[in-house]
Amino acid sequence: MIFEDVMTGCQPLIEDSQRLAESIVETVREPLVVLDADLRVRLANRAFYQTFRVSSAETEGVRFFSLGSCQWEIPELRSLLLDILPCDTRVHDLEIERQFPRLGQRTMLLNARRLHGQTGATEMILLAIEDITERKRTEEELKKSEERFQLVARATNDAVYDWDLLTNEFWWNASFFKMFGYGAEEIEPTVESWTSRIHPDDSHLMERQIRELIESGGKTWSSEYRFRRADGSFAIVFDRGYVWHTDDGRAIRLLGSMMDISERKQIEQQLKVFASKLERSNRELQDFASVASHDLQEPLRKIQAFGDRLKVKCHDSLGAEGRDFLERMQSAAARMQTLINDLLTFSRVETEARPFVPVNLLEIVREVAADLEVQVDQTGATIEIGDLPVIEADPLQMRQLLQNLIGNSLKYRRPDEAPVIKVHAVVTSERRLQPKPGATTTGKLCQLHVEDNGIGFDEKYLDRIFTVFQRLHSRKEYEGTGVGLAVCRKIVERHGGHITAHSSAGSGANFVVTLPVTR
Repeated sequence: MIFEDVMTGCQPLIEDSQRLAESIVETVREPLVVLDADLRVRLANRAFYQTFRVSSAETEGVRFFSLGSCQWEIPELRSLLLDILPCDTRVHDLEIERQFPRLGQRTMLLNARRLHGQTGATEMILLAIEDITERKRTEEELKKSEERFQLVARATNDAVYDWDLLTNEFWWNASFFKMFGYGAEEIEPTVESWTSRIHPDDSHLMERQIRELIESGGKTWSSEYRFRRADGSFAIVFDRGYVWHTDDGRAIRLLGSMMDISERKQIEQQLKVFASKLERSNRELQDFASVASHDLQEPLRKIQAFGDRLKVKCHDSLGAEGRDFLERMQSAAARMQTLINDLLTFSRVETEARPFVPVNLLEIVREVAADLEVQVDQTGATIEIGDLPVIEADPLQMRQLLQNLIGNSLKYRRPDEAPVIKVHAVVTSERRLQPKPGATTTGKLCQLHVEDNGIGFDEKYLDRIFTVFQRLHSRKEYEGTGVGLAVCRKIVERHGGHITAHSSAGSGANFVVTLPVTR
């Protein structure tokens, strides 16, 4: 009687506890199922119905292994659940992968235990189900990513490192030890294996850069610094790093690779010294050519002046041999004068250059043809002028370029045939050359052609004809100093272009000048 009275008094508390338990079960985000001794579903929470897209009518009172077209019919799971009540065992983190009719292929993690109730109450089993499909996929992707990282780390010649920002552990690949000469036993797996070997003059900047990178939430970083080798010398390295963040933006890893660029830096320094010396040498050569040419002008003019006086005043008294000597002297002086003028022209391409302005090549060619009218008439030449564009260039140098090329076509003519010279151009957007450093173009190019039916030349001498003082013929055959085409090349290069020629002996020549249309 007393026991019944106590139980009657405790009933409200028991009912409150049951309602509390049911409320807790209902609010849990993971699917929960309560099974009786026959493994029938006595209760399921909202998460179970939502996850497996079933109703309570389809679920409650139904054997668990009959749910969803027997989707839970797994021998191992059946055996484990049947042992829970009689043996008071548990199911702990049982992972199953199944094709669920309404969900597709999923991976579930199951945990189950006996529910202990009041004495004489029906024994039940609480089964918790967690869908870990996405987590497993993420873990698999992470595993593959780690495998790829390890493969790359083994394959590359760079020193690769992996810094765990949470544990401060540090890992180096095999290339690190090979690159810097360390043994594996010399390197501790901590970040100090990296930072302690950075040159003291570089370490503070490096530490600040890394700290700012992590604190700012940045992802990539790169820097050059000196790193100590095992023999005590320092290598110049280029280091690139990538910071790995969690979904909430917390930095957890820094992956990076170091490249030894010591040799490249040494070569770059040597090239800088060489370029500086070359620039100074070119400047000195230009200054020397200009000064020497001017200094030679005055004595040469005196030689020519006194030669003219001798020819006028002493012509008869010199005799035949004396007059021959005088003619030779004046001829040599005239050649010297031409050579000095050509040297001055060559040196002034850079020193007396003018700004680039729009230049009408058609007008330039017509003016050059007019200037060469006497030679054209003497040789019976024909100059055919085709379509020519307007380009941005130095107008005086364009005139000099075309005068040299057309003049050469008149000079190197065949003795039995009147010269025919064709000047024309095409404009194309195709990039066939890289512009001179510092030049900017829109990509359009003017390809200028100067063709003739003259004596031509063997193309094996192509590089030679654009070199100063280089001649393919003797002065007895054709006059000149061998500077004209060298001046052409220098003008073209100053404009960020390229000059070449196509020819064969006895078949004329086609000089091709490629220039940017705009700067």
